[in-house]
Amino acid sequence: HNPNLVVEETLERDVLYYKTFFVGRAHDNYVSTGGDSDGPLALSIDAEGVALTATQRRYKALLRSKRGDRRVSVSMSSGASRQQRLKEVRAALALPDALALVRVKGDEATAALERKLVDYEAKLLVTRYKFGVLHVTRELADAAEDEIYANSAMTPAFERFLGVLGERIDLLGWSGYTGGLNTRDGSTGKQSVFTRFHAFDVMFHIAALLPFSADDTQQVERKRHLGNDVVLVVFLEPDAAHFDARKLTSHFNSVFVVVRPAADGSDAYDIATVYKSDVRVVRPHFGPASRLTGSRDDMHTALLTKLVNAERASMTSGEFVGLDMRTRNLMLGDVVSGFVS
Repeated sequence: HNPNLVVEETLERDVLYYKTFFVGRAHDNYVSTGGDSDGPLALSIDAEGVALTATQRRYKALLRSKRGDRRVSVSMSSGASRQQRLKEVRAALALPDALALVRVKGDEATAALERKLVDYEAKLLVTRYKFGVLHVTRELADAAEDEIYANSAMTPAFERFLGVLGERIDLLGWSGYTGGLNTRDGSTGKQSVFTRFHAFDVMFHIAALLPFSADDTQQVERKRHLGNDVVLVVFLEPDAAHFDARKLTSHFNSVFVVVRPAADGSDAYDIATVYKSDVRVVRPHFGPASRLTGSRDDMHTALLTKLVNAERASMTSGEFVGLDMRTRNLMLGDVVSGFVS
Protein backbone atom coordinates (compact mmCIF):
# COMPACT_ATOMS: atom_id res chain seq x y z
CA HIS A 1 0.00 0.00 0.00
CA ASN A 2 1.66 3.19 -1.19
CA PRO A 3 0.61 6.24 0.90
CA ASN A 4 1.75 8.46 -1.97
CA LEU A 5 -1.13 7.08 -4.07
CA VAL A 6 -3.94 7.61 -1.57
CA VAL A 7 -6.92 9.65 -2.69
CA GLU A 8 -6.79 12.39 -0.08
CA GLU A 9 -9.58 12.94 2.42
CA THR A 10 -11.16 9.65 1.34
CA LEU A 11 -12.54 8.92 4.80
CA GLU A 12 -13.80 12.48 5.06
CA ARG A 13 -15.45 12.70 1.68
CA ASP A 14 -16.40 9.28 0.42
CA VAL A 15 -18.31 7.66 3.25
CA LEU A 16 -22.04 8.31 3.61
CA TYR A 17 -21.32 8.93 7.29
CA TYR A 18 -24.84 9.56 8.54
CA LYS A 19 -26.31 6.69 6.55
CA THR A 20 -23.52 4.32 7.66
CA PHE A 21 -23.20 5.16 11.36
CA PHE A 22 -26.56 6.63 12.41
CA VAL A 23 -29.44 5.35 10.28
CA GLY A 24 -30.85 2.16 11.81
CA ARG A 25 -29.27 2.95 15.19
CA ALA A 26 -30.75 4.87 18.08
CA HIS A 27 -29.72 8.53 17.76
CA ASP A 28 -31.00 12.04 18.40
CA ASN A 29 -31.25 14.78 15.78
CA TYR A 30 -31.12 18.47 16.68
CA VAL A 31 -31.70 21.42 14.34
CA SER A 32 -31.10 25.16 14.53
CA THR A 33 -31.58 28.19 12.32
CA GLY A 34 -28.14 29.16 13.65
CA GLY A 35 -28.51 32.93 13.37
CA ASP A 36 -26.90 35.16 10.74
CA SER A 37 -23.28 34.09 11.16
CA ASP A 38 -23.66 30.31 11.40
CA GLY A 39 -26.68 29.69 9.21
CA PRO A 40 -28.80 26.54 9.63
CA LEU A 41 -27.30 23.59 11.50
CA ALA A 42 -28.20 19.91 11.93
CA LEU A 43 -26.58 17.83 14.67
CA SER A 44 -26.87 14.05 15.06
CA ILE A 45 -25.73 12.29 18.24
CA ASP A 46 -25.47 8.51 18.55
CA ALA A 47 -27.51 7.24 21.53
CA GLU A 48 -26.09 3.68 21.64
CA GLY A 49 -22.36 4.25 21.69
CA VAL A 50 -19.59 1.66 21.64
CA ALA A 51 -18.27 0.12 24.87
CA LEU A 52 -14.71 1.14 25.73
CA THR A 53 -14.63 -0.31 29.25
CA ALA A 54 -17.20 -1.70 31.68
CA THR A 55 -18.21 1.86 32.59
CA GLN A 56 -17.25 3.99 29.55
CA ARG A 57 -18.79 4.29 26.09
CA ARG A 58 -17.84 6.31 23.00
CA TYR A 59 -20.55 8.21 21.13
CA LYS A 60 -20.27 9.57 17.58
CA ALA A 61 -21.67 12.96 16.61
CA LEU A 62 -22.05 14.71 13.26
CA LEU A 63 -22.56 18.46 12.85
CA ARG A 64 -23.56 19.82 9.45
CA SER A 65 -23.19 23.53 8.72
CA LYS A 66 -22.45 25.75 5.73
CA ARG A 67 -18.75 25.34 6.58
CA GLY A 68 -18.96 21.59 6.04
CA ASP A 69 -19.36 18.51 8.19
CA ARG A 70 -17.62 18.07 11.53
CA ARG A 71 -17.34 14.65 13.14
CA VAL A 72 -16.43 14.00 16.74
CA SER A 73 -16.34 11.00 19.05
CA VAL A 74 -16.92 11.70 22.74
CA SER A 75 -16.24 9.29 25.60
CA MET A 76 -18.43 9.37 28.71
CA SER A 77 -19.94 7.08 31.33
CA SER A 78 -22.18 4.28 30.06
CA GLY A 79 -25.24 5.63 31.83
CA ALA A 80 -24.96 9.15 30.38
CA SER A 81 -28.34 10.80 29.84
CA ARG A 82 -29.44 12.48 26.61
CA GLN A 83 -28.73 15.88 28.21
CA GLN A 84 -25.23 14.78 29.22
CA ARG A 85 -24.49 13.49 25.74
CA LEU A 86 -25.63 16.79 24.22
CA LYS A 87 -23.61 18.81 26.73
CA GLU A 88 -20.41 16.84 26.06
CA VAL A 89 -20.86 17.01 22.28
CA ARG A 90 -21.55 20.76 22.40
CA ALA A 91 -18.32 21.20 24.37
CA ALA A 92 -16.34 19.02 21.94
CA LEU A 93 -17.64 21.06 18.99
CA ALA A 94 -17.18 24.37 20.88
CA LEU A 95 -20.75 25.42 20.15
CA PRO A 96 -21.66 28.73 21.82
CA ASP A 97 -24.02 28.54 24.80
CA ALA A 98 -26.37 31.00 23.10
CA LEU A 99 -26.93 28.63 20.16
CA ALA A 100 -30.42 27.16 20.49
CA LEU A 101 -30.73 23.53 19.34
CA VAL A 102 -34.16 21.91 19.00
CA ARG A 103 -34.44 18.13 19.31
CA VAL A 104 -36.76 16.70 16.68
CA LYS A 105 -39.29 14.40 18.40
CA GLY A 106 -42.12 12.12 17.29
CA ASP A 107 -41.91 9.15 14.93
CA GLU A 108 -43.25 10.98 11.89
CA ALA A 109 -41.07 14.07 12.23
CA THR A 110 -38.00 11.98 13.09
CA ALA A 111 -38.46 9.77 10.00
CA ALA A 112 -39.03 12.82 7.76
CA LEU A 113 -35.86 14.54 8.99
CA GLU A 114 -33.85 11.33 8.66
CA ARG A 115 -34.88 11.07 4.98
CA LYS A 116 -33.87 14.70 4.40
CA LEU A 117 -30.48 14.19 6.09
CA VAL A 118 -29.77 11.05 4.02
CA ASP A 119 -30.70 12.95 0.85
CA TYR A 120 -28.55 15.97 1.84
CA GLU A 121 -25.51 13.75 2.40
CA ALA A 122 -25.97 11.85 -0.87
CA LYS A 123 -26.21 15.07 -2.90
CA LEU A 124 -22.92 16.36 -1.48
CA LEU A 125 -21.00 13.14 -2.14
CA VAL A 126 -18.82 13.66 -5.23
CA THR A 127 -18.53 10.49 -7.31
CA ARG A 128 -18.09 12.06 -10.77
CA TYR A 129 -15.23 14.06 -12.20
CA LYS A 130 -14.49 15.75 -15.52
CA PHE A 131 -11.02 16.85 -16.59
CA GLY A 132 -9.89 18.77 -19.68
CA VAL A 133 -7.06 17.63 -21.98
CA LEU A 134 -5.09 19.98 -24.26
CA HIS A 135 -2.52 18.85 -26.84
CA VAL A 136 0.53 21.06 -27.47
CA THR A 137 2.81 20.34 -30.43
CA ARG A 138 6.28 21.86 -30.98
CA GLU A 139 4.80 24.66 -33.11
CA LEU A 140 2.33 25.54 -30.35
CA ALA A 141 4.83 25.74 -27.45
CA ASP A 142 4.86 29.54 -27.70
CA ALA A 143 1.40 29.95 -29.25
CA ALA A 144 -1.53 31.88 -27.81
CA GLU A 145 -4.43 30.15 -26.08
CA ASP A 146 -6.74 30.28 -29.11
CA GLU A 147 -4.18 28.52 -31.31
CA ILE A 148 -3.72 25.73 -28.74
CA TYR A 149 -7.49 25.24 -28.55
CA ALA A 150 -7.66 25.07 -32.36
CA ASN A 151 -5.30 22.07 -32.49
CA SER A 152 -7.08 18.91 -33.72
CA ALA A 153 -3.95 16.83 -34.41
CA MET A 154 -3.99 13.23 -33.16
CA THR A 155 -0.40 11.98 -33.11
CA PRO A 156 0.70 8.45 -32.11
CA ALA A 157 2.27 9.84 -28.89
CA PHE A 158 -0.96 11.63 -27.95
CA GLU A 159 -3.09 8.57 -28.77
CA ARG A 160 -0.87 6.42 -26.54
CA PHE A 161 -1.22 8.93 -23.71
CA LEU A 162 -5.03 8.95 -24.04
CA GLY A 163 -4.81 5.18 -23.52
CA VAL A 164 -3.12 5.84 -20.16
CA LEU A 165 -5.98 8.15 -19.13
CA GLY A 166 -8.83 5.77 -19.97
CA GLU A 167 -10.81 4.02 -22.68
CA ARG A 168 -11.99 5.60 -25.94
CA ILE A 169 -15.80 5.52 -26.08
CA ASP A 170 -18.40 6.38 -28.73
CA LEU A 171 -20.58 9.20 -27.44
CA LEU A 172 -23.66 8.35 -29.50
CA GLY A 173 -25.86 6.23 -27.26
CA TRP A 174 -23.37 6.30 -24.36
CA SER A 175 -25.39 5.57 -21.20
CA GLY A 176 -22.76 6.30 -18.54
CA TYR A 177 -21.62 9.59 -17.01
CA THR A 178 -21.30 12.19 -19.78
CA GLY A 179 -19.47 15.10 -18.13
CA GLY A 180 -21.79 17.43 -20.03
CA LEU A 181 -21.08 15.90 -23.45
CA ASN A 182 -23.96 15.22 -25.85
CA THR A 183 -24.77 11.53 -26.43
CA ARG A 184 -27.77 12.06 -28.72
CA ASP A 185 -26.75 14.01 -31.81
CA GLY A 186 -22.95 14.26 -32.01
CA SER A 187 -22.91 18.01 -31.34
CA THR A 188 -19.95 17.60 -28.94
CA GLY A 189 -18.00 15.19 -31.13
CA LYS A 190 -18.15 11.48 -31.92
CA GLN A 191 -15.82 10.09 -29.27
CA SER A 192 -14.29 10.83 -25.89
CA VAL A 193 -12.21 9.13 -23.19
CA PHE A 194 -13.80 7.71 -20.03
CA THR A 195 -12.60 5.69 -17.05
CA ARG A 196 -13.88 4.23 -13.81
CA PHE A 197 -11.39 4.96 -11.00
CA HIS A 198 -12.08 3.65 -7.49
CA ALA A 199 -15.74 4.59 -6.93
CA PHE A 200 -15.56 7.50 -9.37
CA ASP A 201 -16.79 8.00 -12.93
CA VAL A 202 -14.32 10.16 -14.87
CA MET A 203 -14.97 11.77 -18.26
CA PHE A 204 -12.22 13.62 -20.12
CA HIS A 205 -12.91 16.64 -22.33
CA ILE A 206 -10.35 16.12 -25.09
CA ALA A 207 -10.11 19.45 -26.95
CA ALA A 208 -8.98 17.70 -30.17
CA LEU A 209 -12.06 15.42 -30.12
CA LEU A 210 -14.53 18.28 -29.58
CA PRO A 211 -15.96 20.02 -32.69
CA PHE A 212 -13.61 22.40 -34.50
CA SER A 213 -15.03 25.53 -36.12
CA ALA A 214 -13.02 27.21 -38.89
CA ASP A 215 -15.18 30.33 -38.47
CA ASP A 216 -14.52 30.65 -34.73
CA THR A 217 -10.97 31.74 -33.89
CA GLN A 218 -11.67 31.31 -30.15
CA GLN A 219 -13.09 27.76 -30.48
CA VAL A 220 -15.86 28.62 -28.01
CA GLU A 221 -17.39 25.13 -28.21
CA ARG A 222 -14.15 23.60 -26.94
CA LYS A 223 -13.59 26.30 -24.31
CA ARG A 224 -17.16 25.87 -23.08
CA HIS A 225 -16.13 22.46 -21.75
CA LEU A 226 -12.42 22.80 -20.91
CA GLY A 227 -12.80 26.38 -19.64
CA ASN A 228 -15.17 25.07 -16.96
CA ASP A 229 -12.89 22.22 -15.88
CA VAL A 230 -11.10 22.80 -12.60
CA VAL A 231 -8.11 20.63 -13.56
CA LEU A 232 -6.51 20.51 -17.03
CA VAL A 233 -4.08 17.95 -18.36
CA VAL A 234 -1.68 19.47 -20.90
CA PHE A 235 0.07 16.91 -23.13
CA LEU A 236 3.27 18.14 -24.77
CA GLU A 237 4.71 16.37 -27.78
CA PRO A 238 8.30 15.10 -27.17
CA ASP A 239 9.74 18.04 -29.14
CA ALA A 240 7.58 20.73 -27.46
CA ALA A 241 10.22 22.44 -25.34
CA HIS A 242 8.05 24.13 -22.73
CA PHE A 243 4.60 25.37 -21.77
CA ASP A 244 3.40 28.46 -19.90
CA ALA A 245 0.12 27.81 -18.06
CA ARG A 246 -0.42 31.55 -17.60
CA LYS A 247 -1.60 31.66 -21.22
CA LEU A 248 -4.77 29.82 -20.26
CA THR A 249 -7.17 32.49 -19.06
CA SER A 250 -10.17 30.65 -17.60
CA HIS A 251 -10.59 31.56 -13.93
CA PHE A 252 -12.04 28.07 -13.34
CA ASN A 253 -8.84 26.26 -14.40
CA SER A 254 -6.97 25.98 -11.09
CA VAL A 255 -4.44 23.16 -11.56
CA PHE A 256 -2.50 22.19 -14.69
CA VAL A 257 -0.87 18.76 -14.90
CA VAL A 258 1.71 18.96 -17.72
CA VAL A 259 2.91 15.66 -19.20
CA ARG A 260 5.51 14.93 -21.91
CA PRO A 261 6.93 11.60 -23.16
CA ALA A 262 10.36 10.94 -21.64
CA ALA A 263 13.29 11.92 -23.86
CA ASP A 264 15.09 8.60 -23.26
CA GLY A 265 12.65 6.67 -25.47
CA SER A 266 11.14 4.71 -22.56
CA ASP A 267 7.39 4.47 -21.93
CA ALA A 268 7.72 6.92 -19.02
CA TYR A 269 6.49 10.51 -18.94
CA ASP A 270 8.00 13.66 -17.49
CA ILE A 271 5.35 15.33 -15.36
CA ALA A 272 4.99 18.74 -13.70
CA THR A 273 2.07 20.32 -11.85
CA VAL A 274 1.23 24.02 -11.85
CA TYR A 275 -1.13 25.31 -9.14
CA LYS A 276 -2.88 28.64 -8.86
CA SER A 277 -1.49 30.47 -5.85
CA ASP A 278 -4.23 29.60 -3.36
CA VAL A 279 -4.41 25.86 -4.16
CA ARG A 280 -2.37 23.56 -1.91
CA VAL A 281 0.07 21.01 -3.34
CA VAL A 282 -1.32 17.46 -3.44
CA ARG A 283 -0.05 13.89 -3.69
CA PRO A 284 1.24 11.91 -5.42
CA HIS A 285 4.63 13.61 -5.54
CA PHE A 286 6.65 12.31 -8.46
CA GLY A 287 10.07 12.71 -6.87
CA PRO A 288 13.03 14.85 -7.94
CA ALA A 289 13.00 13.26 -11.42
CA SER A 290 9.28 14.15 -11.81
CA ARG A 291 8.65 10.93 -13.70
CA LEU A 292 5.46 8.98 -14.32
CA THR A 293 6.73 5.39 -14.63
CA GLY A 294 5.73 1.74 -14.45
CA SER A 295 3.06 -0.22 -16.28
CA ARG A 296 0.10 1.43 -18.00
CA ASP A 297 -2.05 0.63 -14.92
CA ASP A 298 0.60 2.07 -12.56
CA MET A 299 0.71 5.31 -14.54
CA HIS A 300 -3.09 5.43 -14.81
CA THR A 301 -3.47 5.08 -11.03
CA ALA A 302 -0.83 7.71 -10.22
CA LEU A 303 -2.20 10.21 -12.74
CA LEU A 304 -5.87 9.79 -11.78
CA THR A 305 -4.97 10.07 -8.09
CA LYS A 306 -3.22 13.35 -8.86
CA LEU A 307 -6.18 14.69 -10.86
CA VAL A 308 -8.81 13.79 -8.25
CA ASN A 309 -6.71 15.17 -5.38
CA ALA A 310 -6.01 18.36 -7.36
CA GLU A 311 -9.71 18.96 -7.93
CA ARG A 312 -10.49 18.31 -4.27
CA ALA A 313 -7.79 20.74 -3.16
CA SER A 314 -9.10 23.35 -5.59
CA MET A 315 -12.63 23.06 -4.20
CA THR A 316 -11.36 24.11 -0.76
CA SER A 317 -9.62 27.22 -2.11
CA GLY A 318 -10.42 30.65 -3.50
CA GLU A 319 -13.87 31.37 -4.84
CA PHE A 320 -14.91 27.70 -4.69
CA VAL A 321 -15.10 27.94 -0.88
CA GLY A 322 -17.74 30.66 -1.03
CA LEU A 323 -19.67 28.71 -3.65
CA ASP A 324 -19.62 25.57 -1.50
CA MET A 325 -20.77 27.50 1.59
CA ARG A 326 -23.68 29.06 -0.29
CA THR A 327 -24.75 25.66 -1.63
CA ARG A 328 -24.62 24.00 1.80
CA ASN A 329 -26.41 26.95 3.41
CA LEU A 330 -29.32 26.73 0.97
CA MET A 331 -29.56 22.94 1.21
CA LEU A 332 -29.42 22.92 5.03
CA GLY A 333 -32.03 25.68 5.17
CA ASP A 334 -34.32 23.35 3.22
CA VAL A 335 -33.48 20.43 5.56
CA VAL A 336 -34.25 22.22 8.84
CA SER A 337 -37.26 24.26 7.64
CA GLY A 338 -40.42 22.81 9.11
CA PHE A 339 -38.61 21.37 12.12
CA VAL A 340 -37.67 24.64 13.80
CA SER A 341 -39.88 27.70 14.18
